[in-house]
Amino acid sequence: MANFSGPTARLAAFVASCNTFNVSEDLSQRAGTAMLDAFGLALAAKELLPWQAFASLTKELKNPHEGSRVWGRQEYVSVLDAVTANSLAVHARFQDDCDMTSWAHPGSLIVPPAVSLGELVGADVATVIRAILCGYATISWLGGEEVVGRSVVGRGFRASPVFGSIGAAATACVILGLNEKQAHNAIAIASDNTGGVLEPVGAGADDWRVQNGTAGHRGVLSALLAQQGVIGAPRALEGPNGFLHTFAGLDVVPIVWEKDPDLRSILNVWAKPYPTLGDNVAVVSAALALYELGINSSDISNVSVHQNAHFASYPGTSFRGPYERPPQAMASTAYAVASTLLYGRIDYKRYTTKLHDEATNQLISKLTVVPENSYNYIDGEVKVTLSDGTVHSRAAKDLDQTLFFRDKKSAQEAFMALLNETGYDAITGQKVVDTLFSSIKNADTTKISSVVDALQFDVVKR
Repeated sequence: MANFSGPTARLAAFVASCNTFNVSEDLSQRAGTAMLDAFGLALAAKELLPWQAFASLTKELKNPHEGSRVWGRQEYVSVLDAVTANSLAVHARFQDDCDMTSWAHPGSLIVPPAVSLGELVGADVATVIRAILCGYATISWLGGEEVVGRSVVGRGFRASPVFGSIGAAATACVILGLNEKQAHNAIAIASDNTGGVLEPVGAGADDWRVQNGTAGHRGVLSALLAQQGVIGAPRALEGPNGFLHTFAGLDVVPIVWEKDPDLRSILNVWAKPYPTLGDNVAVVSAALALYELGINSSDISNVSVHQNAHFASYPGTSFRGPYERPPQAMASTAYAVASTLLYGRIDYKRYTTKLHDEATNQLISKLTVVPENSYNYIDGEVKVTLSDGTVHSRAAKDLDQTLFFRDKKSAQEAFMALLNETGYDAITGQKVVDTLFSSIKNADTTKISSVVDALQFDVVKR
């Protein structure tokens, strides 16, 4: 291809190479847990208004061979509608996984494009796995070991939809088997048409959910256009008016962009066991460990929450009420910790049943967040001082780390618990688990459509 060099060309060459690489067993299983997490979150989102609103706008296709399915529904829609609906659903509870090199949620950005486009073109599971690994690696690489990721966030953009369009494009390139020239154009088109701002997160609005849906849509569209010969800017990432300068405000290419993306970067992505902002996961885990001690909340005189400093300053985390809309509570560190100390593990329904809870507000008034510059992103400690002076504390680092880095067993347990929380029959859930991991064992001979078949049960619940 090539009279072009630089980061855009490097990423394109990497993406094209993902058409044929051999996948190790640990990466294959990790791609499987990413799919399982995404499927569970999508199925659990069916009663949320943003998903319902978008799903109502989709049109069923008469010829199923021309489209893909929205997970949990029987009808076929256009592949772009399916990607948008599934990406939106995976992100709808704010519970999709976290890649902190990019400050993004790749699960909602990568898995739906891989599976939905794969269903359309008749891809086997092996191809979908390679596409998922390529997409995760692309998003991680784009974050530039946080240099680009935090710069994007610092300028008021939201990292997930900004990086997500490009990651979804890379994913779609593998599904479509695009060559290096086509991949270059797909990445460029996605880079030139990406975006999304942080305002809805801090404001407690609904439309942050839509951002990841449209990012998945833009990425797949970019790859489909490139397949047809549409040309993107040759230096879309590094050009003088390109992605790096515009979205990150940087004029110097980060060192990591001078290296190839790492397919094993998915192993550093952590799952979210609760529907709260990723920034709150570590401190909520610590708070839950304290709740399990059986502390009487009326005896608590003060609460000290020690949290990664960057998380403590992220839009929405420092909001202490009054909470008028569920997304405000979902983002708030104070709400997440206080509610956990009072009532245990957070489920999504609490954001409506306990949104105006007086006991939660009273405990928030006793709670202080301490930003810790030395903490990594899954560090967090909560200290509770009782009226008699007794201090109890728990730290996330001392908990079972499969909370964050799931193996096959813990991923299945989390999936089944999520479906149980949202009312699905256990037999239905087990069918999805069995079908998915059986397909991974036979990845070269099993079509991804057979996995999607297991998801199509018209949202049957118990």
